[in-house]
This record gives sequence, structure tokens and C-alpha cells, in this order.
Amino acid sequence: MSGLAVSGLIGYLAEQALGSDGFIGSRLTVDLSRMATLDEITTECRVLREGRRLRLADVTLTQNGRDVAQGRVVFVRPSPSPDGKVWSDPVTMPPPPVDDPTWVEGPRAFSDDRGGGVYDFDLWRDPTLRKLLWFRAGYDLVEGEPMSGFVRSR
Repeated sequence: MSGLAVSGLIGYLAEQALGSDGFIGSRLTVDLSRMATLDEITTECRVLREGRRLRLADVTLTQNGRDVAQGRVVFVRPSPSPDGKVWSDPVTMPPPPVDDPTWVEGPRAFSDDRGGGVYDFDLWRDPTLRKLLWFRAGYDLVEGEPMSGFVRSR
């Protein structure tokens, strides 16, 4: 299995355990200790903290009696933003190439610092350009369950 599927599953399991009552996933860290195969997976989600503003969990995926991945997931309850304007570097994404019938899944488009959509993966090798990437998962992570934004961003 791909690392995207493994980390997405870890995010999904943690979200099922902790992602309620206004809490949203804010950080997902995954260690892939062994290659995950298509064999049966056993999962364990251990809640480490359940506070008023912060929830923390460890998720372990096991196959054939051996751990293949472990993740730590942090959920927070958002608070109101402070008054005033906060500076941030502007990022402009090109529109996703949804009109491309060949785009079933995987990475598809870059945008460099000059702006505009660029569909040339050779530009990835240019260290002077900032890269922005559209990615489409062409599958359901868990059959019949829609992917949340947190799980999709894995």
C-alpha cells in the first residue's frame, strides 16, 4: 500500500475517535516502519489526552503481528481569531485541471513563481521555483465513507 493510504487510514481512525464536538485535526505525524501490504490490518487507537481545547492520540497499524506504521494525531478546538490583520505570504493556486479527462488520480499540476498553471514535471527540478501541486485520490480510503478534508490532506 502507498504511504498516502496508510497515513490517510491513521488520520481516519483518529478522526473517528477524537474528531467531534467542534474538534478538528491540526497535525498528523506518521512513521512508516515497514512496508504495508494488502494483508489484513489490525489497528489500535490510544487516546493520550482529551482536554477542553486539545486532544491527542497515537494510532498503530499492525500486519502479521508486526507494526507497520504509527501515527500521532493532534486535534484542537478552534478559538476566535484576534482583532487586527495578520500578515501572510500570498499564495495563489491555479484552478485544478478538472476538465482533463485523463486525470483519474495522482499529482497533476504545478505553478511556479511566475504564476499560471504549468503541466511540466521537469520544472520540479528547478530549485529556484516555488511549486504548488494538485493531487487527486481516485479511490475511497474507507469504502462508503466520504473523506474529510483532514484525511484527504494526509
